Amino acid sequence: MKLEVNVDDFYAAAPVAMQPAPQRAPQPARHHAQVWPWVAGAVAVVALIVGLAVVLWPHTSGSSSPDVPMARLFGQQTRLQLPQPVEPDDCAAAVKAFPKIAADATARAAFVDGCLHGAQ
Repeated sequence: MKLEVNVDDFYAAAPVAMQPAPQRAPQPARHHAQVWPWVAGAVAVVALIVGLAVVLWPHTSGSSSPDVPMARLFGQQTRLQLPQPVEPDDCAAAVKAFPKIAADATARAAFVDGCLHGAQ
């Protein structure tokens, strides 16, 4: 039995079903390039609105004395940072960290009260 093989058949291209699919180069993302200017513009508009709101918002220029309940709250928060047990001298020294509260007698008393008694 003699098998004849034609040279052209031997070196012929593989059947189409056996060949791997051709690889395509990835396409550049054109969609992102079109979106970035819009995103940058939107961020700029939001920044402009926030900036104008800060500049034009009415500021309280009323009394310059500190808020007494806020001074008491600062005293309560300061108590947690002082060594325990808290002494009146510790609170009197701690109020100096808040110059406006230290300058106002009512706020100073509220701070010291909050510092000494905590959140009871």
